Amino acid sequence: MIQNFLFAGKWLSRGPGASVELFDQIGLMTLDNILKCSLGYHSNCQTDGQSAPYIQAVHDLTSLIDERVDHPLQHIDFIYYLTSKGRR
Repeated sequence: MIQNFLFAGKWLSRGPGASVELFDQIGLMTLDNILKCSLGYHSNCQTDGQSAPYIQAVHDLTSLIDERVDHPLQHIDFIYYLTSKGRR
């Protein structure tokens, strides 16, 4: 319930007629609720934003996966683990 108030507060603070970017805010609210309901972890993603450790980890893993998909030789685990990013 508090997440909904945070969500509405962000929108109302922009003033009447202002455009609102929903994708990031709904994503943060969804992640907050999933972490709270399934793992019992209070992440405060909505208030911390991109500086939350869990969000940074998700962004890092996403970039690693994207880069690995773009390089066919790195599809082979043995070769990927020889790279600096594979050892990370």
